[in-house]
Amino acid sequence: MNIEERDNLVNECIPLAKTIACLLCTGNQKRFFDDVSSICLLKLVECIDTYNSDKGDFKNYSFCCMKNEAIRFLKKENRQERILDENLIEGELDLILLADYNIFIEEILNDEQLKLYDLRYRQKYNQKDLAELYNINQSTISRKLADIVNILKANA
Repeated sequence: MNIEERDNLVNECIPLAKTIACLLCTGNQKRFFDDVSSICLLKLVECIDTYNSDKGDFKNYSFCCMKNEAIRFLKKENRQERILDENLIEGELDLILLADYNIFIEEILNDEQLKLYDLRYRQKYNQKDLAELYNINQSTISRKLADIVNILKANA
């Protein structure tokens, strides 16, 4: 890979690194935003050097590497603190990848799923609030959200 291609790939993936930092650095973790952003960007460059097409799509590969490195850093810095929002499941973090595929979710999800998606991911309701709103238990909300994630991933 020549220098120009490498630079283009880095520039293309910078928003992904920043998004990971934004998602992981919420609440009391905001103080680590700059550090996590830098760690993600360094890991991105490392991913370019170590990428092998056998590992799948580059964006998926780099996303997983950056996310894992950022979580490792936050765990090291906050051994006694929770790292992620209690309602942020692994699959939810992976949803940011779907934006790269220009999915029209309105065409994929039914009305109930679309409303739940909107409340959770756009309006940032947590699972507890959604359970109260829908008058069902939180585990049912979690299962419905997992179904939505799986539907979107299947159509990516």
